[in-house]
Amino acid sequence: MTTHQFTLIVEGPDLQADGRIDELSEAGCDDGLVGCTDGVQYLDFDRDATSLREAILSAVSDVERVADVEVVRIADAGLVSMADIASRTGRTRESVRLLVAGERGPGGFPPPLTDPRSRYRLWRWYEVERWFALHFGLAQPITDAHVVEAINTALELRYHRRRLDPTVAADLNNRIGLLLGEMIELVGTADVDMVAAQSEARKRVAGSTLSSERIIELRDAGRR
Repeated sequence: MTTHQFTLIVEGPDLQADGRIDELSEAGCDDGLVGCTDGVQYLDFDRDATSLREAILSAVSDVERVADVEVVRIADAGLVSMADIASRTGRTRESVRLLVAGERGPGGFPPPLTDPRSRYRLWRWYEVERWFALHFGLAQPITDAHVVEAINTALELRYHRRRLDPTVAADLNNRIGLLLGEMIELVGTADVDMVAAQSEARKRVAGSTLSSERIIELRDAGRR
């Protein structure tokens, strides 16, 4: 077992209100610390699990056992600033800036995810990590980075789908069914039961969830 640290952004009732902390603990979230900044609620987890994937997915499932609470996304979800890159690679911020600008090193630094003209730019860590591994031999496992991105993408997609008109949501299901299947395959087939259970619990959001049969169908489609 390894202790994995991550933060989940949630929406719903005030989790710091009387009784909610007890509900979270009873749901299995006694390893999570609730906080709220500028109206955004979050839970900081230190969860013991055999993998980061298992830790995050089990935490999502536990949090959503509390009525009307929804996990929106994973905080940061693999995004890094220039300062973060410097810290993780043992370089100065100026050294990283020169690499980004192509004024030092082999060039071809991964483009930022945000507007390249912005003063505050963010990069996908796995792309940066791969670039450093290729050009400087700083090989590190990037599996976790991809898993976090995949789970976060699924959470954000679910969040937006639930807020679509049912007709639009149905059309979206048909158009990106294969993509969803590939995503489910990436994060693991063991997640099918969890996702299906969440779907059943939220059927009141008409047309915005997938049945367990549809999830299995999409997973199998992603294998082909």
